[in-house]
Amino acid sequence: MAFQFTKDKSSALMLTLSGDVDLEITPEIKAQLTTRITDVGKLKIDAANVSYIDSSGVSVLIIAMQSCKKRSIPFEIIAASDELMRVIRLAKLEKLLPITRETGPARMVSPQIGGAHADTGGAADDFGGGGLSDDDLIADLSGGNLVASDPHPEPSPEPISEPE
Repeated sequence: MAFQFTKDKSSALMLTLSGDVDLEITPEIKAQLTTRITDVGKLKIDAANVSYIDSSGVSVLIIAMQSCKKRSIPFEIIAASDELMRVIRLAKLEKLLPITRETGPARMVSPQIGGAHADTGGAADDFGGGGLSDDDLIADLSGGNLVASDPHPEPSPEPISEPE
């Protein structure tokens, strides 16, 4: 698999992505995010070794960002490969996603990164169970229908709602 979750002593959750981030693995990433994001102080994504990403992979990034915003959890993509940045720019999402640094071309890494299946714990609406397809979500974002997340958000009185 092309992803791995780790948690540090400060309760920050790191999601490391590598290789192809596509429909083959994104359902499991969403399921694990659902259970793991409940008790974290920050979510960081390392995508320095993403060699390919499709719309389902981009939707994982957007859904993670929105879920963090709902919970007032800081969110950032700490590293993004050239391949990821090309797709983000094509979708016009570079101002929406908080990306700390671009790392250049993805490096070849072991495909052994991954994790066990996780129970969704009732939070599936945050990670893909809420109605919009991945392509619809990206179209709404590129059209300006959803707002960007502050990397250090203030608590919001209203959750972000999906268009009907």
